[in-house]
Amino acid sequence: MTWRFCEHLIRGLALACIVGVSAIAAPVHEPRCRGNSALIGQCYWIRGVYALSADAAMIIERDDNGRWVIIRGAHHRRSAEPGNLIRFATKMVRDTGYMSLVNVHGVYEVCPVPQDGAIEGAYACIQSATRLRRVSPDWVSPARKRLHDRDAAAKERDEARAVSAQKEAGALAGTSLPSSVAARRQRLPSRARGAIIGHDRS
Repeated sequence: MTWRFCEHLIRGLALACIVGVSAIAAPVHEPRCRGNSALIGQCYWIRGVYALSADAAMIIERDDNGRWVIIRGAHHRRSAEPGNLIRFATKMVRDTGYMSLVNVHGVYEVCPVPQDGAIEGAYACIQSATRLRRVSPDWVSPARKRLHDRDAAAKERDEARAVSAQKEAGALAGTSLPSSVAARRQRLPSRARGAIIGHDRS
C-alpha cells in the first residue's frame, strides 16, 4: 500500500509540474492591436485612404501630409485590421474583381508596431476604422494636391522668368537698326541706303 501510494503521489506531482510548466509557457492572450505588448508607442488617429501600394503592402496614405502608414499586425498571424474594414474591403474586391482597386477613405485609429519590412516608414496596426467610403483609384489626397499645386506654381514662375529673360536679351540686341529698316536697306540702292542711315542717325 505504501509503495502504491507513493507511486501515485509521485505521478500526480509529476503531472502537476508538467501542467504548471505548460501553463507558464503558453502564450498569454493579448489584444489584437491596442494594448498589445508589441506596440512601440501610443495609438493615434489619422484620416486617409486604406489601399494596396505598388510594393504589395497595405497602407494608409494620410490626408494631412501624404505619407504612408504601412499596416502590419502586432504579432505574426494576427489580423492587423478590424473586422468592419476587412468586410468593407472584401466587398470592394468582389464588386471590382481587383485588390488594387480597394481604396477606402476613412478615419483610422492606428497603433505603432516595430518595422518588419523593407519599406521605409511608420508601421502600425489598425485598432478601429470609421466613416468608411469608397474613393476612386485616381483620388488625390489633399497633401498631394497641395504639393501638385505648389509644383505647378513654381513651374509657372520659372517659365515667366525665362520669358522675361528672353525679352531683356532681345531688348539689348535691339540697339541695332529695327528689322523693318534693315529689310528696306537690303532692297534699296547704296545712295538710298545712305539716306536712310543719315535719316536714322539724325
